[in-house]
Amino acid sequence: KGSVNLDVIGGISDRNFADAAHKFIYLPVTAADGKTWLNNNLGANYSNMNHAQFSPAQQATAHDDHHAYGSLFQWGRYSDGHELITYSSSTAGTGVNGTTSTNATSDTPGNNLFINEGSSPFDWRVPQNDNLWQGESGINNPCPQGYRLPTDAEMTALVSAEGISNYTNAASSALAFSASGYRSYSDGAVYSEGSGGYYWTSSVGGTLARNRNVGSSGTSTYSIDRAYGFGVRCLKD
Repeated sequence: KGSVNLDVIGGISDRNFADAAHKFIYLPVTAADGKTWLNNNLGANYSNMNHAQFSPAQQATAHDDHHAYGSLFQWGRYSDGHELITYSSSTAGTGVNGTTSTNATSDTPGNNLFINEGSSPFDWRVPQNDNLWQGESGINNPCPQGYRLPTDAEMTALVSAEGISNYTNAASSALAFSASGYRSYSDGAVYSEGSGGYYWTSSVGGTLARNRNVGSSGTSTYSIDRAYGFGVRCLKD
């Protein structure tokens, strides 16, 4: 029955759909840049078959629609459970799984814990690996088959084409970005729910990675520590 439903709605299943905690279905949407993206953030309640709000065609109704917030990934990690967030309201989110202060020494930590990091280079993986999210065939690409994270340049082109200048028109854009907040690398807590949207790109610079931030009065792109937990929106390869 599930596979038939997927065919009917043209749904795109999560790359880790085989896992009971990742029963997410997404739909393709064409943005003003002419490219095809997923209509929701990875992990959004609207995309979750196990959630009461499951409605795969639904997107964020406003910047603070917590059912559109989704998961918060550490840069370069797979959808192993560390990224899963439960949002009880537009301003309250907590990690589904716990935290650890033990760094991973390989591309696969072997657990579903968010890795807190208190020292340079502020990455969950030591030593660092720049290739984890590079392209559709990236080692830990969390996007569905045929999709990948956008580069910094691609995300910037999308923002320009959609005329995104703050979280209000980001939410009303074709991709309906929400202000899902971020997860701190130091304590694993979720902050800025409803007041800021933070989205990873695949681009790196030195020990840092590039992200796109959308707030109440502006949007910017900058490099930041990879141990942060940010949202992911996928682009068709």
